[in-house]
Amino acid sequence: MRARVENVKLQARAAGFLYLVVFVAIFALFTRDALIVSGDAAATAHNILAAEAQFRVALLADLASAAAYIGVTGLLYLLLKPVNRAVSLLAALFGLAGSCSMAINLVHHFAPLVLLGEAGHFGGFSSEQLHGLARIALSLQGAGYNIAGFLFALHLLLLGWLVLGATFLPRILGMLLVIGALAYMTNIAAVFLAPNLSAALHPYILLPGFFGEAGLALWLVSMGVNETKWRAQADGLT
Repeated sequence: MRARVENVKLQARAAGFLYLVVFVAIFALFTRDALIVSGDAAATAHNILAAEAQFRVALLADLASAAAYIGVTGLLYLLLKPVNRAVSLLAALFGLAGSCSMAINLVHHFAPLVLLGEAGHFGGFSSEQLHGLARIALSLQGAGYNIAGFLFALHLLLLGWLVLGATFLPRILGMLLVIGALAYMTNIAAVFLAPNLSAALHPYILLPGFFGEAGLALWLVSMGVNETKWRAQADGLT
């Protein structure tokens, strides 16, 4: 039994560490936003080519983030399974779906590098057309990012519910995750239904989710879980 508890403590810290790795995606997000010039595909193309190495690193950062979150999802499933096995499994499925969607969507991030860096292979297209196609690819990347984000938000909503029901983690973290998940879903709905509203809310509406996720990651890394309470809940004693 003690070995089982020690494994849970290790799983909690590993989940927290991988969760911190997930935040490298922030670098990718800011990199893309900094290079895009609204309404000017040519300037955007110029910026991408001028910062090609940075743009490629951003792709790898997003890929590393998606891969790390698959690990987070699996470890959190094991950690929170004692609270409710079915809900923990459903949360894990949404987390995996979001991670896979995020990774596949990176094809759109890579597309501008192909269109702009290998222009010689596209003799039937003018420079203006290639610039436009590259900009379309980035727009599709943004849409795919938000679709994956909605799946992540559902994952976080269930995760927050599980943390609220856990005796071995602070309830405040669960509250922050639930509020953050609802804020994420509101923002993503606004992106597709009311873009002007989304622009007005961004980035402030993302803060609750950021604090909830960062708080959970830091807590798991620094504190892990209360092993006695986890064991009691796992054994059905609470």
